Amino acid sequence: MWQRMAGGLMLMVAALVYACAPQPYHATPPPKEGTIQLIVRVDDVGLLHATNAAALALMQESIATDFSVVVNTGWFPEIARALAARHDVSLGVQLTLTSPWRHFRWGPVSTAPVAQLLRGPDGFFPPIFAALQNHGSDSLAVITEFRAQIERARRAGLTLTYLHFPQPREAFPTWLTTILETLAREYRLGITGYFDARPTPPIFGATAEAVEAALIDVMNGLTPGRWVLAAHAGDDSPEMLHAGLPDSMRTAYRKHVMHALRSNVVAALCVERGIERVSYRDLLRRAGLLEKQITRK
Repeated sequence: MWQRMAGGLMLMVAALVYACAPQPYHATPPPKEGTIQLIVRVDDVGLLHATNAAALALMQESIATDFSVVVNTGWFPEIARALAARHDVSLGVQLTLTSPWRHFRWGPVSTAPVAQLLRGPDGFFPPIFAALQNHGSDSLAVITEFRAQIERARRAGLTLTYLHFPQPREAFPTWLTTILETLAREYRLGITGYFDARPTPPIFGATAEAVEAALIDVMNGLTPGRWVLAAHAGDDSPEMLHAGLPDSMRTAYRKHVMHALRSNVVAALCVERGIERVSYRDLLRRAGLLEKQITRK
């Protein structure tokens, strides 16, 4: 009971702060009239060796601009070591409250007793966000866990730009919005979904060629304004195959996405159409917010 009361008090204090303060760190200048801007965000970095290897390859050569890192799994140290010295890459923490894969599961980073309310009956995060609310979407538990995830990334040496919660912004319950904005202010980070970027149509296909063609169609259909393409990359290694991805995100498809993002044809099309690829870091810097980030030793 006291935990829920404390969580409610925290949200009330935050609401009073927001009533007298500017918006969190997401304000950015709009694109110049007639300009097409594209953010290409690669999510699920840190989940497996396969997703780590894919992300590192995409950092070398691709149209990708941003990379969201999950810190809850045993493969996070691998990607953290690789990225600790990469201050040129726009990185975010993929804040995690669910564990949707069938055979590869994870749970809270925080060891605080309140964070254990977020575990499902099997001891891991629940598979879907809706289930979380059925057994305790306690605001204090969530902010405690999210802060622990951010701190783990910072202690590992990652230079962070943004927070990413893998749900559409319009689907956020009020308590979650308040928590994300509290943490964005505390750590001086952006929040995906707050950059006035429209989502591109999804890219699908059963083969690498089909996914590449779908991406080309998307690029050709972009109109002036700011867009964001969310992508999941990996390979079809035994590791990925046996981890038990949700059915809608097959392992081969992730490999096809990686191929499409590295396509020379797609890169040339960006140039031909004058598409400006921008990262969240670019946008925060242009708004004069990146320089205000708090750093801790």
